[in-house]
Amino acid sequence: MTHGPGAYDELLQMEGQIRKQRQQTIYKQQQMRQQIGEGIAWLFLALIVGGALLLLASIFSNRSHADGYTYKSKSLTRQQKINQGIIKPPVLTICRLKKQKTYKGKVGCIYQGANRTFELSFQDTRIGCVKSFRCKLNPNGKEPSIDSVMESLRSIAK
Repeated sequence: MTHGPGAYDELLQMEGQIRKQRQQTIYKQQQMRQQIGEGIAWLFLALIVGGALLLLASIFSNRSHADGYTYKSKSLTRQQKINQGIIKPPVLTICRLKKQKTYKGKVGCIYQGANRTFELSFQDTRIGCVKSFRCKLNPNGKEPSIDSVMESLRSIAK
């Protein structure tokens, strides 16, 4: 009562203000602890995921070099070699039947194509000679003789 009638009200108001400040300080501390805990949890999670990825990468890189294995490229197919110009495809032409001669159940067939390309084949008499087929271009060739070929076959058979 020495301070007057409003002093008690002022004291109560000051106590309420101190309680509010204290509650605000405690709330801020709790918020800060929660944020620090979340930050640590995210960092821990990132370290675990990064470690797992590094482990997988090291496993796969070790497997690719395991047991002295080295990658060897496969050989090219014939078509790939042709496309790359490593080999040249044969030039083909149409060869048509020019002569045929029968001897002991076989038919000797001579075919002629462009640029004096000649081919000789022997068929069974039941099959006979085909009228035309695609043969390899061999320009300026010499016409084969069925008689000389048959004679050489007879000499080999003896």
